[in-house]
Formats: sequence, structure tokens, C-alpha cells
Amino acid sequence: MVGLVLVSHSRALAQAVQELAEQAAGEVKMAATGGIGEAGEEFGTDAVAIMEAIQQVDSKDGVLLLMDMGSALLSAETSLELLGEEIASRVRICSAPLVEGAVIAAVQASIGANLETVREEALKALIPKQEQIQDSVPPPKAAASAIRIPADALRRNFIIRNHHGLHARPAAALVRTVSQFGTEVFIQSAAGTPVSALSLNSVAKLNLRKGDTATVYAWGNRAEEFMDEMAWLVQSEFGERELSREQFEAQKTENNAPEAGNGESEPRLICVSRGTAIGSAWKMEPMSRPVFTDEKPDSPEVERLALKILLTDALDSLKREIENSRDREMQSVLQMHQVMIEDPDLLRRANMLIEQSHYSAERAWWEACRENADEYRAIEDNELLQARADDLIDIGIRVLRNSAKVTLPALSEAPAEAILFIDEISPGILASLDKRVKAVVTRTGGSISHAAIIARSAGLPMLSGFTDIENISPGVQVIVDARGGKLIINPSEAEAEAYKMRMREEVSLEKELKKQAAAEARTTDAVVVQCAANIGSGAEADTLAEYGAEGVGVFRSEFLFLHRQAPPSEEEQYEAYSRALRGTRHTVTIRLLDIGGDKSIPYLPMPKEENPFLGVRGIRFILKHPQLLSTQLRALSRAAVHGRLQVMIPMVVDANEIRQIRDKLAQITRELKAEKIPCANFPLGIMIETPASIFCAGQLAREADFFSIGTNDLSQYILAAERNSTALSELYDICHPAVLRSLQAVTSTAIAAGTPISICGEAAVDPEAIPLLLAFGIRKLSASPERLPAMKHLIRTLSVKNCKQFLTSVWTMENAGEIRAAVRERFRLEAGGWRL
Repeated sequence: MVGLVLVSHSRALAQAVQELAEQAAGEVKMAATGGIGEAGEEFGTDAVAIMEAIQQVDSKDGVLLLMDMGSALLSAETSLELLGEEIASRVRICSAPLVEGAVIAAVQASIGANLETVREEALKALIPKQEQIQDSVPPPKAAASAIRIPADALRRNFIIRNHHGLHARPAAALVRTVSQFGTEVFIQSAAGTPVSALSLNSVAKLNLRKGDTATVYAWGNRAEEFMDEMAWLVQSEFGERELSREQFEAQKTENNAPEAGNGESEPRLICVSRGTAIGSAWKMEPMSRPVFTDEKPDSPEVERLALKILLTDALDSLKREIENSRDREMQSVLQMHQVMIEDPDLLRRANMLIEQSHYSAERAWWEACRENADEYRAIEDNELLQARADDLIDIGIRVLRNSAKVTLPALSEAPAEAILFIDEISPGILASLDKRVKAVVTRTGGSISHAAIIARSAGLPMLSGFTDIENISPGVQVIVDARGGKLIINPSEAEAEAYKMRMREEVSLEKELKKQAAAEARTTDAVVVQCAANIGSGAEADTLAEYGAEGVGVFRSEFLFLHRQAPPSEEEQYEAYSRALRGTRHTVTIRLLDIGGDKSIPYLPMPKEENPFLGVRGIRFILKHPQLLSTQLRALSRAAVHGRLQVMIPMVVDANEIRQIRDKLAQITRELKAEKIPCANFPLGIMIETPASIFCAGQLAREADFFSIGTNDLSQYILAAERNSTALSELYDICHPAVLRSLQAVTSTAIAAGTPISICGEAAVDPEAIPLLLAFGIRKLSASPERLPAMKHLIRTLSVKNCKQFLTSVWTMENAGEIRAAVRERFRLEAGGWRL
């Protein structure tokens, strides 16, 4: 192998060029020297040091010596005189530019090129740069004869994925790979002519950028093998993206891996519930109506009593399920069903059908639920309310389960390792599925439905938006990738094996990360990021230590108010808040009642609003219900004696709203002290979730003790895209430049004002957003407890310095997709997010 010597007036520069060249070329015989003085601290060159460097890399294949300027050339020539004829005869001094020449020479040397070829390629190192910026270019040599591509040569098109295109390092990886095959390989851009893939200069001059198509020709004994390797190179972005061979087999695409096998995938599926599963396709028809007996109903009085018994039995069963469930979201769904069964209007409608239509108790209940569901489905432009129709069908089925007078459609027995394909699925069907069902794929439905909540709580992977269900053959093998949003039908053996390995790794990694959960999230440059939990009840605080939660970022107090017939008492709230405070030595942040938008409570009148998300919600609602506010503030003040409490106000748009809460809190404190009830003061902060709070952040910081950014609502208001709309799912993105600029602006304002600031929305667990949040200066994140171990793991792999350096390039990007792709490339994240 040809040896290389790099000479510069600066020792640090010579060593840095050597490091760069070695990164591009791999193992090369190379030495760098420069500077004068005992430690090379002064600028200059030393002929003796150059001589020793040449001896260090001397080879029978020769040595190429590159230097920077002026006296470096004189020192190099003197070193040859000191060496003697034998060694000096194998050394060539080259006038190529030091940086570009060293990189190209190193690549050529690494693939075994001879000394003259290495020298010639190094001398041409500036040509690609000169041509790209139309700088002066040496007169070209006589045109070489046109390249003739054999008729039987293999030809493949590949799309370049590297963010900065096929620059020096990826081009060097291509050259090294070609050299290992002994195959003739030429590469061509869309507007160019084929060039040898063994010439780094020629490849670089193609100026292939991200998204460009490169046509590759190969012929010879190992041409097919090389094309497979080329597909791997492109998919792994020529070594700039960490991608195992197994992952590559599972992620082949039509453009970048034409030999991908039989797998097919429909793009842009919605990941309703994250996870991965492999199994056989199984279809189940949607629930049809129950079959009622032909027996003549008894008298209306008897049927009304029978209905009352059915409802009582169903409610008793439901309450047991609620008590036995440890999952807050599942409890929330079940509590919603409980309230719906107890709905007096629904009961009134059923009793009316018994009286007027002479229906049996069972038929009357079913028809009342069905009619009500149809009314919900008829509501236009409100996906959330339309989703409640499924809940009505579910409670209809639930109440009829224990009746001997009705036959319910039986759930077909699922085969082992089944992947259920169904147009739409209700929470009841989902909760009743056999454990052999490993994943669900639907045509309709989104992440806001109760079916989605149940799927997530059960750990059941679920995709929606698949439009070709009728053409799925039962029994065909499928892979559900509900992390990357892919469905692979009839995968190849390699794809299936790769995903099986990935599933095993995910289980193992999840266990390992949970073991490390208690450790703090410290970046590689020693910046500590606090990771807190978002909870909805005092009982959830008992699990904080299990997931390494450092306090509570948001206690959503509205969960204490939902799905009941009356508001919680002061004592009930005091117990819930105190339990959370006793459960951790860290700070617990409790959000004041946040009702409105997509949340309502049945025992308080909620005005009908054209756009409830812009209506009476958050602080607006609680100021209109002073008794609710007083009771909650009393409970909070009493609970504050048990730990480190802070309270935040939702939906703030101006400073006066904060002052009103402060005044009310001062009044409550005086009352409690007069009653000789122990109480304590606490910091009062706000949710940053409106554009107004962004623009007025400076004024708000003078009134608020802390900020917590709710990125879910903030993003939908900034982008004018309702976050629960599946039709706008591609537009609603936390990484949209407008959202990111808003986050940076409010964070900068808070830091300048000395106001603590944190993130409590979905951005906190978005792997492609976290590096940006750290760059902005965010040092506290909160999320669902089970997400914290993975969040901490990701943070431990990041450097804040690197994040800040990367941020400068983000502001040149036009959309969220481009930003996410750049983040994945820079921080080596998997497409579709982190693995957990």
C-alpha cells in the first residue's frame, strides 16, 4: 500500500487533515507532521521530522508527500536529501492541495492503487470544487474515448439519500466497495455521462445531491453481488446511517433495493398503537345487530323492570372492571361507558320504545343505543363526536350480554398469531379479542378513538388507513410495523427474519432501559435534563420510581372531574393531590381544571360552540365557575404541606388572568388560616399553549413563576390544524418550522427573564424534536411514565453542543419532513422514531 505523509506549518492542522482522510478511507499508512519547537507549538516545518515521518510509512509501493505552502516544500526537498537514494527514490512530492489531495490520495491508496495513480488523482482534487462554483479550471486534456457499456451490463437506478449528497466521505465508501469486487462499475447522473466508480474525483464531479437518481452499470463475474451491495450502501447512506443488515432486509424499497422480494407495503398508514407484529391475515366482519327471540314481550311494567335489572348487572360488571384496571386511559374509557349507560335520556328513550312500540327490554335498549349512535354519526366536521357512535354500540352490546333472550354475534375464533383486518373496530370488540390476535389493521379510525386507547393500553399494535382490506387473502403472512407506519404483505424470508430479530431486540432493550431508568438523563457533555411524568390521578404517583420519573410534570386534574355525576369534593381532591406529593421527593406540578375543547363534564352546562377549541375552556371555564375554582384551590393549598407543589393555569392569553388566580388564591389562604387548617403557598405558573402566550411571553414572565409548554395545543393553534383530525395528520407536526420558531422564541424569553421552562406536550417524547428542544435551552421534559426510560436513553446519547451546532442548519429548511430527515441523519435516529 502506498504510504502518505502530510506536512503543514501547523501540527494541529496536519493531524486534523490526517483524521479527516482516515475517516474517508479507513486504514491507510499515513503520518502527519508540522510545527516547530519541542511540542510543535510554533508555526514552521522541520526537515528532520518530515524524514522520520517518511521512514514511518515507507513501503515498497512508494510514499506520496503532500504539504501546505512556502517553506514546507523546501523542508520536504531537504528531507529527501537526508534520507538517502534508496528510500528517496520511492517518494513523490505532490503539489495537490493539502486537504482535498490528502482525502483523495488516502482513498486511492486504501484500494491498492499504485503511486502514480494516487498522485494523479490527488492532483485533480480541486477540479470538482472548481467546476461546481465555476471557478478557474485548468484547460482540459484531450477528451478520452467514450465509455462503452456492454449490452449485457447490469443497470440499476438508485436514489441518493444522504442529506448532503454524494460528498467526499460517501463517495469514498463507494470507491472502496467497488475496489473489493474486481467488477467493472460505472456511475452516471441524470444529465451526465458514465464515469468510473473507482475514481473519487470523477464520482465527486457528478455532484449527486439528495433525491437525485444515480444510474449504476456493472459487469463481470460479481456484478449481481455488487448490485446487492450497492443497494445496501445506498440504504445505509454510504455508512452515514447506522443500519444493520437485518434492518436493511426489512426496509428495502422499490427504488433503493430492486431485489426486495415479494413484500408490499402501503405508505402513510396511521400508527394508532405502536408496536411490531408478524402473523397471518384474519378477517372479521363488523358487528351486525343482535338477534332477538320471537317471544311476545311481557307488559311494559315487566319490561321496564327487566331493563333496570339488565342495566344494574352491566354497571356492576363495569365497576369491577374499572377497579381491577391499573391503566388510567383504560379506566377513563370504562368510566365514560359507565356514564353513558347511566344517561337518563338514553333510559328515557328505551322506556318510550317499550311503551309505544311494545318492544322487549333488550330490543328497546338496543334500538335506543343504535338511534343515538346514528345521530352522532350524522354530526359533520366533528370527528371526536362521530367516534362516540362506536361507544354507544359497545354499551348496547355490553348491557345485552347477560340476557338469555338475545343472541349476540360471536367473535370468530382467531387462528394462532392472527393479524386482524377489519373496516372499523369498536372498543368492545377490541377488548373482547382473543389473545391470539397480535395486531389490528383497519380501514378507518385514528389515534383519538377509545378503541385506540384500549389498543395502546393492551400493548396491541394497530394501524389504520389501509384501503385494500377486501383484497387481503386470509392466511397470508403479514408484518405490521406500527412504529414506522408500514404493512408488509407476503414478506420475504429475509424480511420476516429481520423483523423477528427486531422484535426480540425491542423486548430486550425495553427491559434493559427500564433497569437504567433510575439514572439521571445526562448528555455526553454533562448537561442534566430532568425527566418527569404526566399523570391523571394520585394513585399513578405510586409507579413513578418504577419508571425513573423525577417528579410530576403535569397532574391532569380534570381526570378527577370526568365521567361522574357530580364534581369531586374538596376532601377527595385533597387526598388525590396529597397522595401524589407523598409519592415523590421531587416537584409535582398540578394543572388547574382544564375543561372544554374535547373534554366536557355532564353535571355542568357547557354552551354549544361552533369551535369549542377556541371557546370557553381552561382558565376561561374555571373563572366562570368560581365555586369549582375555590374548592380546587382549597384542596391544593392544604395538600401543599405534604411536598413540593407547584400549580399551573391552562389556556392563558394575558397577564390579567394570572392576577385573577393569584387574588383568588390569596383569599383562599386567608380563609384556611382563619379556619386554622394547615396550608402552604406554592409557585403559580402557566401553560404556554396559545399564540398569544408566545407573543406576550415577556409580560407573562413578570407574573408567572414558571412556564410549561403544551406543544399539542400550541401546534394546532399555530398551524390552524386540529390535532385530532386524521385528514390533517400530515400537516399537524411539532417539527414544522413555525412551531419550532415559536418554541425557540418563548424559551429564549423565559431564560432571559429567569423563568423556569419545561415541555409537557408530545414534543417531549418525539425523538426528532428532542435534540432541537435541548438546543433551544429546554432542560425539563415530562411524558407518560412508561415513555421515560427510552426518553432518558436518547438524551444520554446526545451532546447539547452538537444540538446547538445543528440548529443553525434547521432554519434553512422549509418543512417538517425535511427537518425530521435531517435530525435522523445527524443524530443517527431510526426512521419513524426511536424503537420504544
